[in-house]
Amino acid sequence: MRTLMMEGAVIQLLALQAAAAQQQRRGRKQRELSARERDAVHEARRRLLADMHQPPTLGELALGADLSEKRLNMGFRQLFGATVFEVLRNERLAHARNVLLAEQASLKDVAFRVGYNHVSNFITAFTARYGAPPRQHLG
Repeated sequence: MRTLMMEGAVIQLLALQAAAAQQQRRGRKQRELSARERDAVHEARRRLLADMHQPPTLGELALGADLSEKRLNMGFRQLFGATVFEVLRNERLAHARNVLLAEQASLKDVAFRVGYNHVSNFITAFTARYGAPPRQHLG
C-alpha cells in the first residue's frame, strides 16, 4: 500500500511538472483560481469520484460548480495536475488495482465496479497506466 501511495505521489508530481512546463511554453499566464473556485473544483472532484460507475458528465459538474467546462478543467489541472477525465480514469484504475491486490474478484467484476462496461477497454487502460495487465496484480 505504501508503494502505491509513493507511486501515486511521484506520478502527481510529474504531472504537475509537465503542466507547468506546458504553461511556460504557451507563454501565457492562466488566471489563478479564487477561493470560491478552488472550493468548487474540490467539490466537483468529490462528486466525480462518488460514483465511478456512473459519474456525472463534464457539463453536469461544471453546472454544479458554477464554472465553465474550460475553467473547471483548468482548475483540475491546477489543483490535481490532470483534466477531469484524467482524474476519473486515474482514480478508477488506482481503485481497480487496490481491489485486484486485496480481493479475489474477477476482472469483469472489477472493471464494472470502476465504470468500465467492457473488460477489454479496462485491460487496455490498466496496462497503459501500470505497464502490465491486471491479471499480474491479482491478489
